[in-house]
Amino acid sequence: MWVVLKYMAIPPPQPELTAQHHMLDMALFCVLIFLASTVFAVNFNFENIHFGDVSQSPPQEECRYSPDDDDWPSDAEWQRFNATLGGALLKPQPLAISCYAGPEYDAAKCATLQSGWRNMAQHANHPISVMSQWATGMTCAPTKNPNSTCAQGGFPVYTVNAMTVRHVQMAVNFARNRNIRLVIKNSGHNFNGNNIGGNALSIWVHNLRGLTYHPTFTTPGYTGHVVVAMAGGTRATDVSAASRMYNATILNAGGADVAVPGGYFQGAGHSSYASFYGLAADHVLQIRAVTADGTFIVADAQTNPDLFWAFRGGGGGTFGVVTSILVRAFPLTSIASTSITFSTISRPGLSGISKESFWTGIKEYLNFSTTLCDNRGFGYNFIRHASSSGATGLTFTSSLSLPNRTLAELRSFTAPFLQRLNDVGIPMYMPKMRTVDVPDLQDQPKLTRRALGDVVGHTLIASRLFQRYNYADDASTSEMQAAIRSAVEEGGYDVHGQVMSPTFSVAGNPDNAVLPAFRTAIMHTQVYEPNASWDGSTVVETPELQARRHDRLQSYLQRWRDITPGGGAYMNEGDMQDPEWKDTFYGSYYERLLEVKKKWDPEGVFWVISGVGSDEWEVRDSSGGGREGLYTQDVEPRNSNNVLPHSPPRSQSWISALPNIASATALTPVHTKYSTPNRNNLRKSPPLPHHTLNSHHHSPPATMPTNKKINNNTNNPVQPPTNQTTTPHTHASTEAADLGQARYDHDTAAIGDRDDALHAPGPVFVRPGRAPPGMEQRVFAWSTFKYETDERDGREELKGDLHGGQLHRQNRAARGEMTGPPPLREPWESRGGRGGRGGRGGGGGGGMGAQREGGYRDGNGNGNAGLEPLICGVRESKDTPKLAKGIPEELDADLFWDGPIC
Repeated sequence: MWVVLKYMAIPPPQPELTAQHHMLDMALFCVLIFLASTVFAVNFNFENIHFGDVSQSPPQEECRYSPDDDDWPSDAEWQRFNATLGGALLKPQPLAISCYAGPEYDAAKCATLQSGWRNMAQHANHPISVMSQWATGMTCAPTKNPNSTCAQGGFPVYTVNAMTVRHVQMAVNFARNRNIRLVIKNSGHNFNGNNIGGNALSIWVHNLRGLTYHPTFTTPGYTGHVVVAMAGGTRATDVSAASRMYNATILNAGGADVAVPGGYFQGAGHSSYASFYGLAADHVLQIRAVTADGTFIVADAQTNPDLFWAFRGGGGGTFGVVTSILVRAFPLTSIASTSITFSTISRPGLSGISKESFWTGIKEYLNFSTTLCDNRGFGYNFIRHASSSGATGLTFTSSLSLPNRTLAELRSFTAPFLQRLNDVGIPMYMPKMRTVDVPDLQDQPKLTRRALGDVVGHTLIASRLFQRYNYADDASTSEMQAAIRSAVEEGGYDVHGQVMSPTFSVAGNPDNAVLPAFRTAIMHTQVYEPNASWDGSTVVETPELQARRHDRLQSYLQRWRDITPGGGAYMNEGDMQDPEWKDTFYGSYYERLLEVKKKWDPEGVFWVISGVGSDEWEVRDSSGGGREGLYTQDVEPRNSNNVLPHSPPRSQSWISALPNIASATALTPVHTKYSTPNRNNLRKSPPLPHHTLNSHHHSPPATMPTNKKINNNTNNPVQPPTNQTTTPHTHASTEAADLGQARYDHDTAAIGDRDDALHAPGPVFVRPGRAPPGMEQRVFAWSTFKYETDERDGREELKGDLHGGQLHRQNRAARGEMTGPPPLREPWESRGGRGGRGGRGGGGGGGMGAQREGGYRDGNGNGNAGLEPLICGVRESKDTPKLAKGIPEELDADLFWDGPIC
């Protein structure tokens, strides 16, 4: 099947540009061409990265371009785009390429991959590998047959290793302007493959790391204690470490590699505190993101409130690329927890119970669930067909957790339930109990088995939110038990549930886009195939077989739907190919979300399966028909034997490497390069053989790019706060080998989108960076410069020496006395102080910048400040800044960048 993503509707004609528009465009074009030729020594066409305009009608292209289309960028254009990115563009090969015959074949490496294939960590740290392998089409699995064929399949063609907001902006602009599918990958932890896409440009935000703790903070809609700023790639492990370090409770994911500012909070985000504090989305105070027109925006209760509402629960990969979030934290809240288990399998000293007793025990647990929720507790449970020892039978395990309770209170609370189990013939003794300050990752608590999302495979998953009315009486509870039993016994599926009740009142009555049915639910319950992973020996499933698996799973889920009208499902752990996806994942909020989507992304730049507005694009096969089979991201036609038809041998087609893509001024790439097939050597296919978007709106599916993790040093991911606000300190960074290269900077104030530093009330202390292997000596000369935090606004200024030249950051705010926590004041609001040096094409900097177009007044910069809005491509809106907010152009504009991108 050849699949294309195609836009279905015919958009209205674009309005005619005025002569003034042409003059402005030409002026901007000339300015940026001059800068590009100066900085990069290449004549890059600015049209490839110019900003969008949401007021304009979307383009009329019906499909997104693929590498076989004439309008796909040439290799030279990709190289020039890489130069504008400072060397951050990758062309990655699939992770398992070492298992296939050819120059990359490495038997030892392949064996290591095979043995650890189900470990999520290696996939999170790879630019394009993901958790849900079925979504890739399994075109390059870690085979034990090296003569098999490896293809790029559902993996992106190019990836931007986003380490700054600028990288994200330029990737969004390039993909939109060149009509290329855009996808977003963070950690790769996604059940539905929304983080990859064939023939796509991917944005990998995994390396946007940083976390800053604020004991007190004031922001629109919130004044209080304990706030945490997280850069876009911050993982659950980082958040867990911060909780321990700062003795604060931060709502966090259960999987170690989940990116908290990614799809986790955007889909709602449950945790062990769901019944106590609510969902993660309920406590996000501010969001910074890049929208479809390339603009870097702030969204909170006062600024862009519609986008703020939609981001929090409306689904990831739909409204923009989140680069950082500001979240509320809580005083350290310990959890008293225990775990129970019963099984039909006999164990040493304990006989297995009968199947009927087992299901009676399940009903008793369901009856107990409302009591657990009413006491603001949490239960993390499994029904499995095999025990931890591998013996077959039925085994039930569940944690029983009560936040802010003592062990004595937990013991008293669980005693009646344990007695009920004994009364129905299930021997149950008082289990071990413990108190934890910070919930464990991967298994919650440690007494239960590993979580479903922590392993990699091709598991298809579906879920449903069982509502409180399902627990109303004995008849409704029996009906629910029977539906679950059918999926387990007849379907052969495992079941995983989380008993929780994140009601509006518990969450503080938030106004966000979280599915309303979540507020009335008692248990989020998933159904999936046990042990659905590929062992490397058997034939990879065909799309047709996967589609049959999917249909079978849906047939059992339908029984759950029938008894949960209006119940819906948690989108992050549900089947995004649900036939009723609008009601299932968005409920009554869908139309409002669609209005936000059309306002901020009229071209459909961001597209994910069953995302808001996704039905305006569709996947078609080569004959023009509708979707066939399962929504995998594979772009290659495959026959019934799962072989790529007319495919040349692996060594001829897929081993040939594209020449290294590097900046024109770079000496040696400082990050790992992933060579991929040279498209000049590939066969020519019939028209549109690849995954191209077809839509009722011109839109590429969104999935963020992945890139190789630059620094694996994860020790001490966060550092203690300081009360000092004026003391300069040495900043340890490891610069890239030469101009334009990716930065290796582990200062939370200088990596990513710099939001941490912008919010910091004082200097941010950082751990030393580590140079890439083999680059230590070259990096050493670039390794230190002074860093000061502005006393008034938390803005920073960098000073130092770079190859004999002055190294500094353009001043973004005035210096003044600081009497309390820094307000969230933007650069153009600052008062007094000296202006920063003007860069080419739009410089100037200065204190009293609020009144004049361009954001400058009374500054000492050059006279080009008036061009700033044009260069930045900023919306004419009071809600949108005239100057970049937190974008890390740390170095002199002459050396690294051509001026800020807004």
